Amino acid sequence: MLKSVVRVVPERIEPFSQPLMKLLSKLAKEHIQTAPPSPQAVFENSSVRLLIAILDICQLSVAFLADQRRWLLSTLVVLVDKSKNIPLCRYMLDLARTWAMPRQEAYPTMKEKASLLQKMIVFETRADILYQPYLELIYEIYTEPSLRRSDLTTRLEHSFLLGCRAKDTQLRERFLDLLDVSVPRSLLSRLTYILGVQSWDALADHNWIHLALHLILGAADVDIPPVHDRRSILPGSSTIMRPQTRAVIRPMQRLLFLDPKSLTKLGYQSSQRYGDAYLDANRQTSHNI
Repeated sequence: MLKSVVRVVPERIEPFSQPLMKLLSKLAKEHIQTAPPSPQAVFENSSVRLLIAILDICQLSVAFLADQRRWLLSTLVVLVDKSKNIPLCRYMLDLARTWAMPRQEAYPTMKEKASLLQKMIVFETRADILYQPYLELIYEIYTEPSLRRSDLTTRLEHSFLLGCRAKDTQLRERFLDLLDVSVPRSLLSRLTYILGVQSWDALADHNWIHLALHLILGAADVDIPPVHDRRSILPGSSTIMRPQTRAVIRPMQRLLFLDPKSLTKLGYQSSQRYGDAYLDANRQTSHNI
């Protein structure tokens, strides 16, 4: 009945907000303490259905919860962190999507939205059925024009970096492409970003060097018209067409993610080959002189 009322007149929630938040906190505590036999708990579980019903009411009237909105966000954060119920977690993810996408309402605030979305990083240890849609949501937020350079995207930088190491190849490349276009193309700008601007703490437990190499290689991803030496082109000879820079760089960037364990070895071997080639070129030049 209350849901039907607030759907039409959301401000009617005000006299019921405090007891409703107490009931929500009580149900959330009971839900967390009562561990289900399996993470794939039955959706028809009465406590889960009641939690979702109360959250539906809160979603419709969140702008009129006043001080009780803080308790709503706190309860949601606890549920995200502790609940193993997949349907409930998926509902909360959909709720976060509804709040995060551009709307006219002033509440929840950007800080409140970010705190909930930041907590959902724990979905990485739950199941792909939760973590994949979570990363999709982060990508949607960063590609939404009205949210560009907003407080929300600034606070979700940790989550964005996690998207750059996603297991799904297509999703990871979308994040990497977005990162690539957001950093100036010059080598100096990219080295400054890697060494002095970006904090890699979010990926401290992961080999993030491939991200740095991806950006450095991207500095060369500029197709410059080739300059031919006229002395090397004889009459009647055909010019050998060089492949575009992008056609060479992009496969190299993708190779970085195929086997992270051998990345250090590959880098060492490549640098050794380049060093040997450089020395050979210097010897040949000296000999010609």
